[in-house]
Amino acid sequence: MKKILCPTDFTDTAHNAIAYAAKFAQANEAQLIIFNVQSVFDISPVEIIKGHSEAVDFVRRNLEAQALEVAKEFNISCYGEVEVSNTPLSSIISDRGKEFDLIIMGTNGTDDLYQFFMGSNTYNVIRKSSIPVLLIPADCGYSAVDLVVYAYDYVHKGVPALNQLTSLLRPFNSRVCVLQVLDGNYTQEMEVEVREQQALLRDLFEDKQDVIFDLIHSGELSESIHRYVLRNKADILALSIHHYSLMESIFHKSLTKKISSIADYPVLVFHE
Repeated sequence: MKKILCPTDFTDTAHNAIAYAAKFAQANEAQLIIFNVQSVFDISPVEIIKGHSEAVDFVRRNLEAQALEVAKEFNISCYGEVEVSNTPLSSIISDRGKEFDLIIMGTNGTDDLYQFFMGSNTYNVIRKSSIPVLLIPADCGYSAVDLVVYAYDYVHKGVPALNQLTSLLRPFNSRVCVLQVLDGNYTQEMEVEVREQQALLRDLFEDKQDVIFDLIHSGELSESIHRYVLRNKADILALSIHHYSLMESIFHKSLTKKISSIADYPVLVFHE
């Protein structure tokens, strides 16, 4: 990994994500870019004509100062960037992220996660992007990435692509728990299929990652996955963007009302 993009709006949630991103960059010897977007509609017509905005300059100076502080504190390469645009924020982040290996961004919790995945503009942009996104809850501090739970239904969806996941986790020597998720009865035929798919997955991982397998079957998959992550003290929950139905159930508002804090841990969404 060479470059990490971390969007910020200067809130406490964004500051927390920056601290997480800095430590993540440190562990990967990666460069961190702190990115802020200013709306062109907040700039006066006179400033637009002059091509200069005191407000944008003020933000840029603050961001550069913050980047310098992060660089010194964590001993990493860190820079600040400000972009002025009339384009939707999610589109700007997604487009800018194409030059990076990972996007790390803060979230205020379940409502933000719902909007992130289910909001038409944001979800469509991220779905089309090739860049993995790591969502950091507001109160989530950085911890060594020892265990990642990758929830996936490989019995029905087939063997997943794992290139991005293994590439991101390689510097951490993490264990990956590939969690087969089933929302129906677990039959003998399914057990045979599970074993066959696990054998294929072991071949895919080879020596790239320490991989273990587990299985849950439940009528409430999303809640069961959440409890599994907490019970096993996983550091990250990983989901494939192609497994849309699973993500939809996990982050649906009706479920998050029942789970007080489904976003107590980072959620990694990857693509291939």
